[in-house]
Amino acid sequence: MRESLHGDNTYYNRTRHINYTNVCALSCKFCSFYRKRGEEGAYEMPVEQVISTAGKPPTPARPKCTSSAACTRGVKFDYYLDMLRGIKTARPQLHIKAFTAIEIVHFTRVARIASGEVLTALRDGGPPGSLPGGGAEIFDDRVHDEVFKGKVRADRWFEVHRTAHSLGIYSNATMLYGHVETAA
Repeated sequence: MRESLHGDNTYYNRTRHINYTNVCALSCKFCSFYRKRGEEGAYEMPVEQVISTAGKPPTPARPKCTSSAACTRGVKFDYYLDMLRGIKTARPQLHIKAFTAIEIVHFTRVARIASGEVLTALRDGGPPGSLPGGGAEIFDDRVHDEVFKGKVRADRWFEVHRTAHSLGIYSNATMLYGHVETAA
């Protein structure tokens, strides 16, 4: 496919990926990443550590930083705003791809505001250059409910992405498959 579209040209995107926590309120069947607070291997990075990690190396070799993590209880919305502001201050030229639709919905619950207000606050505070696609993973309700118990369904995922697009925030979609779905 690449050759049919671009010939011999190949493009790479060098990205620093930061998972700022693995402490999650959800318990998705497929996820080996999440931990419960206090469980062995659980971690939560302070904002300063996230900013420091995003700032390395201070060269244009990595023009993009991707950040996504877990839906953590007890973390205020200001944490995420401070994270974006700090990264943008440390590396103003950096494209930040942060916060899945699932995280955005989680932020609406934490901040008690609508997804449009969350996205506007993030855009005005950071801004994230784009949203990663993870979170819903599969848009068929039967498969989704079996594998991703407790996560928002496709309708909320699409609502977050449509709202982001209306605010000038780009996004992509990520789909995991090969688990419980049928050929249909």
